[in-house]
Amino acid sequence: MDSMDITEGSYSAHVIAQAGSWPRVRTVRASCGVGMALTVDGREIVHFHGEGEAELRLTRPVVARLHGPWVESGRPGMEPRSDWVSVRLDSSNDVALVVSLVSVAIKAAAPPRPQGLSTVWKPGCSIATACSR
Repeated sequence: MDSMDITEGSYSAHVIAQAGSWPRVRTVRASCGVGMALTVDGREIVHFHGEGEAELRLTRPVVARLHGPWVESGRPGMEPRSDWVSVRLDSSNDVALVVSLVSVAIKAAAPPRPQGLSTVWKPGCSIATACSR
């Protein structure tokens, strides 16, 4: 086992197990070649350079919105002009925070919607539409 493998039962492993099971989320080697990462549609959204820290790509607009409350909470690891935040994984509460932030990262990584595209979900199957009437 190399030094960047994630040990089963570690906090990083818990994040990977939970968020890695979500639709479209894949567990891969980090793009830098060191550690593990989660990707959505081929875009890296979180990586782990060991067992005690996660780095999440939230995008600059999201980081800018979260910066004030993040700093007030006493957490280090957020630069207002960066796409990424770092979170220490020292407890199950940190795991819950990172799992929540992974969902934010998924949304932030989504390609922009073309203007005029409806956000209302409609079944794509004409049979399902006819049956729902």
